[in-house]
Amino acid sequence: MLAEGKLASPARSTIFGFRVPLYSELDPQAVQLANWILFQSSYSLARRRLSIDQTLAVGVNDFNFDYDNGMLKGTANLLPSVTLPKLQTELAQLGGDFARLSEEEYDAYLKQLFISAQDDGLRNEGLVAFAAQSWGKFGGLQYLQDMLSGKAAADLRNKTKALVDEYVKADNLVLVHGKGDK
Repeated sequence: MLAEGKLASPARSTIFGFRVPLYSELDPQAVQLANWILFQSSYSLARRRLSIDQTLAVGVNDFNFDYDNGMLKGTANLLPSVTLPKLQTELAQLGGDFARLSEEEYDAYLKQLFISAQDDGLRNEGLVAFAAQSWGKFGGLQYLQDMLSGKAAADLRNKTKALVDEYVKADNLVLVHGKGDK
């Protein structure tokens, strides 16, 4: 699905993502971990694919995970030479990139996610936002407690893999770009 903005943007900012059910219908840690690995981590698969392995974009990051529901999404500023079909091709491969993660890479992402959550919990505003997310998106405080304690849900790797396998694919990709981008 492509959406086109009304104004031309010289920055070529693009939002992209994959539709998923409401987060409350998914395993909270699996959806958070999938977003972390795909878009949010400082070494996310999207950043690796678009910015590190190739020079297609800058500023690759997640987009509004804390506020929106029903989509795993990221954002990037595309370089002038990058076409939307090229971006689509690269993003469609994120599911395969996830499937190829080694046990060590997966464990490093999980550890990094827990450290980030615990770090956020040390700040009052971060803790308040985290509690609101846990209660509002996931229906209670168990998610918050598990993340702050570093306790991974049972079978988290398989649940996260199943979520990525089902939803992170080319025919479920959404791109939002500025007017005039091709």
